[in-house]
Amino acid sequence: METNAPMRSKVKIMTEITENDDNYSWRELNCFYKPIAILSKSYNPAYFDIFLFYISYYETFNVDGRFSPLVNPPAILYPTFFGFFEQVLENKLNLRFAAHVHSSEQDFHEQIRAEIDKEGRVLVPGNLYALYYDEHYKKEDHGHYFIIKGYDAEREIYYILDTVHVDGGFSRIYKNFSISFSGLAEVNQCYFERFFNRKVYHFWSMHETASAQHYSYEETLLDHFQHLKQLQRGEAEICHWERDAAQMLQTRQQSADFDALAWTMAVSANFKTIYYDKLFHMLSRLGADPQRIQYLLQLKNAVSNDWGKIRHELSKLIYKYSKGDIDISPLLPDIEGNLNQEARFRDALMGLIHELGLEEQLEAIRSRQRNAAFSIQNGQYVKLARDNGIITINHSPSSVCNIWSVQDSAPQLLVAVERKQNFSLACKVEVRTLQESNYYRSGIIIRLKDGTKLLFGIVRGETIDLLCPELEEKNNLRSEPFFGGAVYLKVEHSSGDYQFHYRYNTDLDWVLFYKGSFDAETRQFGLYTSTWEAMALEVEFSETQLSIDSERLEDAWMIGKK
Repeated sequence: METNAPMRSKVKIMTEITENDDNYSWRELNCFYKPIAILSKSYNPAYFDIFLFYISYYETFNVDGRFSPLVNPPAILYPTFFGFFEQVLENKLNLRFAAHVHSSEQDFHEQIRAEIDKEGRVLVPGNLYALYYDEHYKKEDHGHYFIIKGYDAEREIYYILDTVHVDGGFSRIYKNFSISFSGLAEVNQCYFERFFNRKVYHFWSMHETASAQHYSYEETLLDHFQHLKQLQRGEAEICHWERDAAQMLQTRQQSADFDALAWTMAVSANFKTIYYDKLFHMLSRLGADPQRIQYLLQLKNAVSNDWGKIRHELSKLIYKYSKGDIDISPLLPDIEGNLNQEARFRDALMGLIHELGLEEQLEAIRSRQRNAAFSIQNGQYVKLARDNGIITINHSPSSVCNIWSVQDSAPQLLVAVERKQNFSLACKVEVRTLQESNYYRSGIIIRLKDGTKLLFGIVRGETIDLLCPELEEKNNLRSEPFFGGAVYLKVEHSSGDYQFHYRYNTDLDWVLFYKGSFDAETRQFGLYTSTWEAMALEVEFSETQLSIDSERLEDAWMIGKK
């Protein structure tokens, strides 16, 4: 079961990638950010909201100058977006983007299939000018971004989640469809050749990082609260495109790109509705006072309406600017007044978030998660005790508690892990048989998500084995003689690789017993002891050291701690 060179799949579909259920118009949410939100949602349903909350706020308010005035499509490649994602969201969502440059159509397909085989979420930029079933075909350039959720290598088709095939692309809901290998390659090449006049092609993939702890609504609002406090102290900066436009008109900047600025004001106003929508959604979901929410909503509406009036006047002034002199001064007090009104909105928002007590909520959630991760299986069949950090399991001579390919009645002290989490477990194991029989196994167990079990430890007091019952006649992955007494065992998992170690004394170095990878991810790991014939048996586990993603944990198996 050690992994060799992986065999390439013929068909693979990632069922986690599902259609969206929002009703945002294309004016509010473009075909670049919506598929990224959908891909984020495939890892955690809340990430659709959280991603859109962050990107809509950071872009429309140009937080700390991360975004420049936009230019009209098709030049929307968002080169600044990936820097923003890496610096702001990567460590929060534990998601990472990578760009994949390809030199030929064959290389393009091989790289996409390789990413999908590794559970990567693939996003391919394309030009609808080259897509035969779209209305833009051979008429005009139109940038679009394709979600690739799978492939069929023999039929040479990609399974996609898209909207172009639904109602001529007007549908806001992404639906399943398929496109040929050659068709996807053609729209990707057309994107770079017609928009950028170059033959350097690429696509993007998204992967979970090693740490898979999911970011929550509570953490999102608390992070926003901290940002608003920084604004108050002058430690962060936000932009208002309306104020920038007024300043450029007032100073008669001849080089100012007023077309780009006017476009940016319009796009940002539409995109900003998503920031407010997600903000109020999270406040309501986390139990904020409905009357306070209603008051905050009224403040928001007043701010938005006044900015709309100001943009209308600015648009007229920008048009007149090209014709001759203008007078911007009558509009400046309105801009200053709405900036102050928006500041009052932020103050009210901070007060409401503060009342939610999010720090206390987060600590309570984390405590419940830590406790929920620990469980005892089949403890009713044995006597469990704990004293001064030593866990003792006593088997009765009148019952059998076995674990194998089908049987699963052995007592197990388990810890659940999330996707791709690294972990380590070390302990001292000492077995005392209370009769002549020696039909037992004791040590560390790993349960994989496909039902496979890995049993590492002492067998019959004669050997140290690593067993995989599901492999049937090849179930013993390795065996060494056991020299009696106590033994220290350790299992480490890092980025898909497992290492099994042992030693007989803490003064000795760890001995690497087995190293390998397995097809499925870990669901649980922990301690176990089993008998396959009735016998009296006492097993002690002590000096337990447990960590998940390098965080040292105290075991929380509820065995009446003293």
